[in-house]
Amino acid sequence: MAEDEPQVAAAAMSFEILEAISELDGAGVSELARHLDRSKSGVYKHVQTLTRAEYLVKADGTYHVALPLWALGSGARDRFPVEAGRAAVDSLAASLDNVVSLVLYEGGTAVNAYQQRPPGTERSSLGVGDAYPLHATAAGKAILAYLPADERERRLAEPDWPVLTESTVTDPERMVERLAEIRDHRTAFERGEYESSIRGVAAPILDDGDPIGAIAVAGTEDELPTDRLENDLPGIVVSASRSVESAL
Repeated sequence: MAEDEPQVAAAAMSFEILEAISELDGAGVSELARHLDRSKSGVYKHVQTLTRAEYLVKADGTYHVALPLWALGSGARDRFPVEAGRAAVDSLAASLDNVVSLVLYEGGTAVNAYQQRPPGTERSSLGVGDAYPLHATAAGKAILAYLPADERERRLAEPDWPVLTESTVTDPERMVERLAEIRDHRTAFERGEYESSIRGVAAPILDDGDPIGAIAVAGTEDELPTDRLENDLPGIVVSASRSVESAL
């Protein structure tokens, strides 16, 4: 939201609470107040309102996001090629024996919408429902590279990109160079930038040239040695992303 646009403080706080409860995987009022640096009484009022509206549910003193929010989210899912993405992910996971994800993008947020993790592969810390940092993941960079120029510049100008590992790139000029390389090859790589032990490769899903998501493959260095990561996988992942585009 632009700084000069009006904002309803009460509504904004309610969404902060919903996001915090989701991030914390459930929380009580005191924990929420500490996490958000808000007054306990103010948090309590919002939590009670959200509970009465059935967007939160309370169990053993802990509040959780309730199923009606899932139902609301189905409207967002219907606007994206989720079924085509699922088919592409399932096919890749069966043939590659690696973690494969469908990541969808809207309004500055990239979210894991579907994932397959074959038996025996390392569990990624980014699972279904998790947000992908645009600057530190293969899927995020694949999306960032193809954003319209004005939006891409706006994202690059955002302050305080978190340094997640010693490999995380936060310098805008270096990122501009990397994004140009991604556009040249339609492929983005991740080498320990989000999680030091994880590598990945991703290709964007484009709709009239704009990114609506990405197909991403991830694994450890043992699962994705350099030759396989850089030579064997890019063409396969790009083909998978194009198959999703064909279903749009």
